[in-house]
Amino acid sequence: MTFDYSLDFANIDFRKHPELYRIGKGEQGVLVVEPYKSEILPYWRFKTPEVARKSANKIYKMFLGYKKSDDFVGMDMARKFLQMGYTRSRRYANHKSGRKYAKGSKKLLPREEDVVKAESAKIFYETWKKARQDKKYVELKKKHRECYESRSMTMIKVIISEDCGNSPKNILLKNLTIAFAKRDSKFILDKVIEDFRWNIIGDKFIQGKDNFAQAVEQMKNDKVTELNIHHIATHGRSGFVNGTTKLKSKKASTFCDVYEFSNTKGTTIKEITSYVIEIK
Repeated sequence: MTFDYSLDFANIDFRKHPELYRIGKGEQGVLVVEPYKSEILPYWRFKTPEVARKSANKIYKMFLGYKKSDDFVGMDMARKFLQMGYTRSRRYANHKSGRKYAKGSKKLLPREEDVVKAESAKIFYETWKKARQDKKYVELKKKHRECYESRSMTMIKVIISEDCGNSPKNILLKNLTIAFAKRDSKFILDKVIEDFRWNIIGDKFIQGKDNFAQAVEQMKNDKVTELNIHHIATHGRSGFVNGTTKLKSKKASTFCDVYEFSNTKGTTIKEITSYVIEIK
């Protein structure tokens, strides 16, 4: 999955909201994902091999610190800085100006080998390789993709109004609504507390995470083919999402889900009250 540059990076703490992080390709997002960018960037240097070695060692030490905390986003950001140390050093090793193409054109400039920068690139490459092959990193990367970036689930058409906002709480409710549509039980269950309550008005009341998990599994019998999110709003410990869904069975419904967060930070859900009306 490509990196999502549309997020409100100035107001998102990815340590608190790892579900919003996308691995992307190569070094995508390396200079926008906080607080990791501010933690790692001051140590990123490659002017000489001595400077590069000190930098790579420090960033790898940070990688191990994130690893100890099971912080995959931190590990991946450290990996990206190590990779960027290699690619930037290599660029200057090939072209002293740091530019690959002539200014204002796509004409490739001739290579001018800089052995000092080439040595810096080699140092970063070896450390980057060690990080990306780390057993726990590989394991957490796989888990992150399965929980937050999986394409193996049913593909549905998702339409989201521009009025839905991009605050962390709004984004969480948006991702939860999409997860419900995709029947992504792993993501959903990760965001609710043990004593979670789901009140579907006029239908049923479900209490407890285990009972909720069973209900989500039963939902997989009728797949959603289209989700249209009209509005999302949050304030304090509350929020709501409304929109429409179309099912594989050809049924269509309009819905409004009212959320109660378990804390003011809005990281987990305590209760959902759902109002659903079938469209005929």
